[in-house]
Amino acid sequence: MTDNPIGSEVQKYRLVLWFTIKRDRRFLSHRDTVKLWQQTFSRCEVPLRYTQGFNPRIRLSLPMPRNVAIASDCELLIVELTEQLEIDSFIAKINANLPANIEVTHGRYAAFDEPLYPTGCTYALSIAKEADLAKIAGNIDKFNAMEKLVFTRPSRGRHPVKYLDLKVTVGSLELNGNTINLSMNIFRTGTSRIDELMSMLGIDMIKDITFIQRTKAVFGKQIELEQNIEII
Repeated sequence: MTDNPIGSEVQKYRLVLWFTIKRDRRFLSHRDTVKLWQQTFSRCEVPLRYTQGFNPRIRLSLPMPRNVAIASDCELLIVELTEQLEIDSFIAKINANLPANIEVTHGRYAAFDEPLYPTGCTYALSIAKEADLAKIAGNIDKFNAMEKLVFTRPSRGRHPVKYLDLKVTVGSLELNGNTINLSMNIFRTGTSRIDELMSMLGIDMIKDITFIQRTKAVFGKQIELEQNIEII
């Protein structure tokens, strides 16, 4: 692994990798996922770029943190290198050192000023056989017919109470057989969460949903969340 001592001038390259997380690996936390990548890059002796200071860290990020138990076809990892590597052979080497059910699918180099913030994503939620499908379908139809549906997120620590119009943060919501297809809009100031939407729809995340898969993610420049909410 190539070192870049504090204060030294080094070349820098911003590498973007897309990877999948399946089966049992979906239970990895965000922190564990970051640690796994750090260990994998170390084993592969990747020429990493580090932060400066007394406790240098690998310049690595996962722009769209994944909740525990959600599988994904479209995770994004950004890492900075001190050497420009040939991408296909690099991916092959990385995949050979990753645990089962995690795989890099493709990658590219990106300019440092290219915005790579999450702006949207889609999910597929599998419904349990025991769930009341007719009730779920009816609640989804009611949601789609609404012009506004405000969710109140309670205060937590230093974060104040937040009001979200789910008709703004949810891009689309539909029932296809035993699967709920959901797209979410992500703004600079945040977005709604799957569990928040499901609670508003009267869907029990534990009893009614058996599996959640992130199927698509979009990255770019985020915009501000604009919503017209009157709090009485």
